[in-house]
Amino acid sequence: MLDLKAKLAAAGVVSADQVKKFDEQQAQKQQAQKQAQQQKAERQQAERERSAQKRSAKKSDGKPTGGSQQKRFHKKPRDPNYVDVALLKQLPKGEAYDRMRKLVVRMRLDDAEKTIPAEDDQTFNFVTSKGRIGRLYLKADTVAKLREGSAAISSFMSHHGLAHCVLPKEVALAFAQIFPLWLRHLLDHPEAGKIEEPEPSKSDAPEASAKDAVESEQAEQSQDQPPMTDPGVA
Repeated sequence: MLDLKAKLAAAGVVSADQVKKFDEQQAQKQQAQKQAQQQKAERQQAERERSAQKRSAKKSDGKPTGGSQQKRFHKKPRDPNYVDVALLKQLPKGEAYDRMRKLVVRMRLDDAEKTIPAEDDQTFNFVTSKGRIGRLYLKADTVAKLREGSAAISSFMSHHGLAHCVLPKEVALAFAQIFPLWLRHLLDHPEAGKIEEPEPSKSDAPEASAKDAVESEQAEQSQDQPPMTDPGVA
């Protein structure tokens, strides 16, 4: 069965040369498309090879190959006892108290709010910033940490006022950078256990003022009186 071109040529609609020219054009077009597809495939293959080389180079350098999951995996773990002292110093005192109180809840080494000792507890005495004797009821391992210097007794502002707890040494020292008198006990530390400076007695000030007022009044009276003369002198 003849194709359409042969039928058209046989009917005299197109000449044999036109049919031949059309065939050549079609062949050239197909060849060009084939070459374009081949070049595209070669470019894609080259791109895949370059990407593979980059990944291989990153792995050999010990660097992460990308991706948020890999970045999180290589991130340096944060110190569990880290306290952002610079931030706490910038906060209002009330907000700093609140943040430090939350740190105490998470990091303290003693039992919170213990007032009645257990049978195996040991009493550990310390000096408060007011110069009074304070005490905590602690487990033997906590007392051992205080005695070896890896833990410290620190003050903190509870919801009911100033309280005391046992903290890791690093945390207690960080607190002391903000409130120096909070460091109540730390083995061989020169700043631990300091006492507040006594305030001047309020009762002394009025007495001194009253004394000054009496002396001033007496001086004024002596100046107003006329000089005394001897009646025996004419």
